[in-house]
Amino acid sequence: MTRAARLRAGALAAAVLAPVPAAADCPTDTWARILSPAAQTPVLRDRLRTGSGREVLLFEMTTLEGDPMAGDFAKLWVFAVFSEAPVPCIAAAASLGSYAATTGPAGDGATRTYHLDLYRGGDHATLGFYDGAPALDEIVERALAALD
Repeated sequence: MTRAARLRAGALAAAVLAPVPAAADCPTDTWARILSPAAQTPVLRDRLRTGSGREVLLFEMTTLEGDPMAGDFAKLWVFAVFSEAPVPCIAAAASLGSYAATTGPAGDGATRTYHLDLYRGGDHATLGFYDGAPALDEIVERALAALD
């Protein structure tokens, strides 16, 4: 992994794990905590490119408990585009998650509902809902298109 990719991976980890985002350093960090409000750790899994060539880092979200979907606002995957200077900050992101509020009470036998969200600037948009976890290939295509 290049030094720049390590810095971007570290920036995501800092953004999602910091209790209070550093808005002065990264203006978009006002929503970065939404990407992973639970105690999850981003693990860099891939470096992707959009159709226009923008670099997107794909992170798998994990927890110490071993259950990637632990917590009320759990994420499975985060796709992040970073700014270059002066500090690598999240410029835009897409995330696949499953919230307790959209799934229902645990143990009720219902299929878990997942959603793909886009965060850019001060905006948030839901790109789709899924009954059960969608295939990674399906969400990669949608996330890259949205982040292009």
